[in-house]
Amino acid sequence: MGHAYLLWIGLALVFVIVLLTWLGYYKGQHRVQVQEAFKQERKTILERKFGDGQIAQSIIDQDVWKGATLEMMVEAFGYPDAEEERVYKETKQLVYKYIKNNQPRQRTVIFFEHYIVVGWRIYKEKR
Repeated sequence: MGHAYLLWIGLALVFVIVLLTWLGYYKGQHRVQVQEAFKQERKTILERKFGDGQIAQSIIDQDVWKGATLEMMVEAFGYPDAEEERVYKETKQLVYKYIKNNQPRQRTVIFFEHYIVVGWRIYKEKR
């Protein structure tokens, strides 16, 4: 009788482990599906907002390009970690500074004139 009891306990434990493993896998799959749906919805919203699928994808990929608007860059990178305004003789330049993933070893600096990207630099500090 003792061996049969231990066998049932062992089988119950195996069943619980298989069930928990399956539930963990299902949750992981569900999380991936939700993330993909979110990305697709964001792309659709950006396409509607800016009228172009390529621009929407560039924003999602955090690309910087000449001619992009300040609004597009805020959509891509969020609000800057630091902001600066430079006044020259004939123009005014706005400079947005971003720290990549809150890591001080990489910075992206974007230069705007009349709220349009005119240039950018990516700085990577060496250790």
